[in-house]
Amino acid sequence: AMLASSLDGSEDATRADWIDSVKACKTISRLASLVGAFVKNAQDKMGKLEDERDDLLAAIKTWEKEEERRVKNRGGKKPVGRPTKDSVGPSEVWANVRFSDEICMAKAENWPWWPARKCTPKDGSLARSLAGLDRSLVALIGEMGGLRVVKTESI
Repeated sequence: AMLASSLDGSEDATRADWIDSVKACKTISRLASLVGAFVKNAQDKMGKLEDERDDLLAAIKTWEKEEERRVKNRGGKKPVGRPTKDSVGPSEVWANVRFSDEICMAKAENWPWWPARKCTPKDGSLARSLAGLDRSLVALIGEMGGLRVVKTESI
């Protein structure tokens, strides 16, 4: 139970929880099992985060290309037609962010308006890229995990 809550559950395992679990092991083989299970869960979680970060970077490249085409082909006018799946972007992304205390209502693609916390990327180049594309990162309230990229006008 503690392993599940330490990486992906609804409750965070505290330092005291880990100390108690290690003390309860009593043998090296039980400690090795505990550590092995944690490492496996951590590797799975890190793989998911890396995939979500790659999805975010790929979406930014797509949005930048669309913006260049829009300016070039339409003289700065908004494109006609529905956005493509690629232009909408990934549903869930990961970035190293600062969570602000500012609560807003955000409209993510294919989602209703939802309360969210505004997030600021710690990576300056990512922050500049998103600002240049008129997009922001938010964390939907009540949802465990990932961030959403929304158009700034949808906040």
